[in-house]
Amino acid sequence: MFDTGINAGDVYRHFKGNRYEIVTLAQDAEDGSLQVVYKALYPPYLTFVRPYAEFIEELDRTKYPSATQVHRFERGLRNRVRRKRCVRRVPAE
Repeated sequence: MFDTGINAGDVYRHFKGNRYEIVTLAQDAEDGSLQVVYKALYPPYLTFVRPYAEFIEELDRTKYPSATQVHRFERGLRNRVRRKRCVRRVPAE
């Protein structure tokens, strides 16, 4: 549908320091614009929607002069949230 390089499960860091997991990409019903649906990886784990263009935009250096990131959101060091794996152990014979 959209080839953005952003995938469900990817983890991004907001320039203020919090981490967020991408839930999905969506299309606005009114104007067809691309939206990013993401959830906080900290309590209370709220879910947010932001226009894709805003999600990937460069920061305004006059408004945020001390920010260390170039973009509002940047992909985290760990690309995806670690999920617990269900491993079935087979007894040795």
